[in-house]
Amino acid sequence: DSREGDDILHRTLGDPTRKIKEFALGLAIALLQQKGHQWSTALLSRARREKWSEGKIVDLLLALPLEKNTWDAAASFGDMVRKDYWKSTHIFWRSEDRETSEYAIQQLMEVGRARGAVDFIAGSQQTVSGQLIASVLFEAANPSPETSDATSSTMFQWSVAQLLKRLDADNAVPETVIAQLEWTYLGLLEHSERLPIVLHRAMAKDAAFFVQVLSATCVAHSASTEDRTQISDEAKVIASHAFRLLQSWNTVPGATETEIDASALTSWVREAHRLAQQADREAVGDQYIGHVLSFSKAALDGIWPALPIRSIVEEMNNRNIEKGMLIAIHNNRGVTTRALFDGGGQERGVAHQYHTWADALKLDWPRTSSLLERIARSFEEDAQTHDDHAEHTDWEY
Repeated sequence: DSREGDDILHRTLGDPTRKIKEFALGLAIALLQQKGHQWSTALLSRARREKWSEGKIVDLLLALPLEKNTWDAAASFGDMVRKDYWKSTHIFWRSEDRETSEYAIQQLMEVGRARGAVDFIAGSQQTVSGQLIASVLFEAANPSPETSDATSSTMFQWSVAQLLKRLDADNAVPETVIAQLEWTYLGLLEHSERLPIVLHRAMAKDAAFFVQVLSATCVAHSASTEDRTQISDEAKVIASHAFRLLQSWNTVPGATETEIDASALTSWVREAHRLAQQADREAVGDQYIGHVLSFSKAALDGIWPALPIRSIVEEMNNRNIEKGMLIAIHNNRGVTTRALFDGGGQERGVAHQYHTWADALKLDWPRTSSLLERIARSFEEDAQTHDDHAEHTDWEY
């Protein structure tokens, strides 16, 4: 009868043995489906009246629906029961109103389950305030190993990117906060669908900030051997973040969606070069200037690079800037696929394109033309390497 079922449940709830725990959970769910919410309300009243152990109460609550009534009941038994409940309950519930969802998210954060909250918000259509999203992301950056949810790195990366996209559209969250979050999650964002665009824009607008990031990646050129070896662990972490930021940077200074403001670009390059020189990091600074210039689109005549970039190459007459462009062009190409015996046909096709552009620019843009020729030759060298590999493979087979 009903009383007998309740008594069996009372004896089995709170048992640490896995099989008994599963039995008690299944029995509670079955009784709830059979008798409804009046039964669960009465049983919770009995638990309070008879002063059941916290373990029994938590196990009973975990069998009840994921809804505000259950959460209110957990809170009514005191902080210990409430916290133990939120440490164990499922993350993914059916979204209700915003206030209810935000309450649940705050409870998860309090017990160290911010990562689970991040995944919930990202997978839910429920609107959550931008301030709470930012708080959850900051909290999730340093999860507690004792209470952290088991979430795959791929899922978490996707979730972080989705939440940052929401913050992009939320005018109530300052860009400085988004920039802090981007810095915090650089390791995830560099290969995600949502790059650290706020930090990228900041470097493209402010040459001093670019050199500040640059200076974090390496010691000054004239630094002593002692200075190079005595680097704190904190400085190494910052250097790693700064390097990731520079490597993912693809926002050309002065660029809009349709064009490049030549005056803004020229001013930025001159200032960045001067400040990098002043910081005793001229060579590496110039290479990163070249790195970001490589992301220029082609000009209206179909020839790469755009005219303002050509003007920079001609004016600066700087081998390190050009080296940075060459290296970035190869890196931007990414991984290529080919049949086992194909050789370097793809690379020769790319080289031909750069030779063609170099020929078109050799009269009016001689320095740029020379750079394009060097890029073409570098792809021809790659082509020869692939030819040699294919020939060696053919010989082995």
